[in-house]
Amino acid sequence: PDGRLFVADSALGRVFILDKEGRPAGELRGDPAGLGRPVGLALAEDRLYVSDVARHRVAMYDLAGVFIAAFGRRGGGLGEFNFPTYLWYEAARRRLWVCDSGNFRVQRLTRDGVPDGAVGGPGNRPGYLARPRGVALDSDGHLYVVDGAFEAVSLFDRDGRLLLFVGSAGSAPGEFALPGGLFIDTGDRVLVADTLNARVQILRYAKGPQP
Repeated sequence: PDGRLFVADSALGRVFILDKEGRPAGELRGDPAGLGRPVGLALAEDRLYVSDVARHRVAMYDLAGVFIAAFGRRGGGLGEFNFPTYLWYEAARRRLWVCDSGNFRVQRLTRDGVPDGAVGGPGNRPGYLARPRGVALDSDGHLYVVDGAFEAVSLFDRDGRLLLFVGSAGSAPGEFALPGGLFIDTGDRVLVADTLNARVQILRYAKGPQP
């Protein structure tokens, strides 16, 4: 917001705030338990979500960086987490999506942390997840999950039905080597961090006949 940048420093257990020029402007504060190992960040209308893989929870802060509340604990039930990592906030429906990596799924929650469903589950074929390492939604509400074990991107509808499975191990276009991050821009381009190939691949979901 206002050009500021929030940066999660997992090793230090802190989230720093930089101004639009990249200068230090503070850090998140006020959590009585403190952050253990912050990994994922997601910005909503009036708050910032931070996933904490060490404490198996998600913390909420206001845009001034002050702690509001936290939700989740270690476990396998809905609303519980096992090493939560990457986050995505869906503004259109006011939902938070959490890569619940150790439970091999992506959870959907309300903006206040109430469980609202899950996608995926353990398995070794398309439609399941093994190592989810990134999550995002496009403007049509399709859910994209990058999987570091499958070396692929899975595309689901909101009810968790698999629509498309893209990728395999390798270095050619459309192939991945330990993909570890996902972002969808305002033009619905899908940017995938292809870690061991030292590149970011750009994909686009073909919604209909293309010119």
